[in-house]
Amino acid sequence: MAYNAKLKDWLSPSATIIPSTGTAVEYFNPDLNHYFMTADPAEQAYVDTGAVGKWLRTGQTFKAGGSKAVCRFYGNTLPNPATGVAFGPNSHFYTADTSECDFLVGFYNPAEPSWKFESYDFNITDVVGGACPTGTVPVYRLYNRGYERGVASNHRFTRDLALANQMAQEGWSFEDVKMCAPQ
Repeated sequence: MAYNAKLKDWLSPSATIIPSTGTAVEYFNPDLNHYFMTADPAEQAYVDTGAVGKWLRTGQTFKAGGSKAVCRFYGNTLPNPATGVAFGPNSHFYTADTSECDFLVGFYNPAEPSWKFESYDFNITDVVGGACPTGTVPVYRLYNRGYERGVASNHRFTRDLALANQMAQEGWSFEDVKMCAPQ
């Protein structure tokens, strides 16, 4: 179980190489009222085709790069036997915090709503003492408070502090600087 959850990413000879540079691009799906981002150019091209739904680029981006891998999670896709619907949440979550990543990997439960580790999506620079090192810019994380509101959880990541503050005024939880992107 531990091998499939995390160790395979480090021990498997076919482990995915994390891109050292690139651009994380944000999308919005008006049907789901959710945000999503990816730094994988092939995934961006696929999402842009519309094959996975009505995901539209928002214009929000930030550069990838740094020495810290960002963990990417998706909600539990196994079907709930009681409903036949995936446990969820129907959303992605990203973190560069090693302890947060490790906690969520260990917390995954295939029999209930939880986050399932997908991959390391891109590299970034760590936050140091609540701030970003010289040569980097802060990336803020917001949470729609879905769990407490009874809707699917969703997070948004942005470099734009004014946008982050606006979303906080609209009821999103402002979770502060969570990663630092190259300028």
